[in-house]
Amino acid sequence: MTTNAPLSGLARLTIVGLVATGIGFLGAGVNPGPGPRAVQGALTVGPLYLPPLLVGLVTLAIAGLVATRIGWMPALGAAFAASLLIGAATFGSASVSFRLTHPGLVIGFTEDSLQLIGEVIAIVAGIAATVQFVRNKAVGHR
Repeated sequence: MTTNAPLSGLARLTIVGLVATGIGFLGAGVNPGPGPRAVQGALTVGPLYLPPLLVGLVTLAIAGLVATRIGWMPALGAAFAASLLIGAATFGSASVSFRLTHPGLVIGFTEDSLQLIGEVIAIVAGIAATVQFVRNKAVGHR
């Protein structure tokens, strides 16, 4: 499957959102910051907290897949970002609400802000890039 078409602006914006989300998760993997954690002391390797670290790496890998210019990859990025946002609103709501209501705790506030803003950008831009791809394909553009 070859794609010679340039990467659309919406696909680039999807990548930006996913990279911001990934950086936020990597930061949480290196320094989880303050706030309640369901698991204390488990799932760590040295100073690294594995769950957010692995999520950050997967998010960056999906951003790389969007950069391959395969038409439906922005939809994959949007779906992944949506699942992360749903997870933050459900399973992670205690930690997220604590960190976002305590901006004086800069590390946790910055990590969660980056994650949430990146997720929303990736969702909106990924859906829009997919719609743009489908419309262009229907019209006959590359």
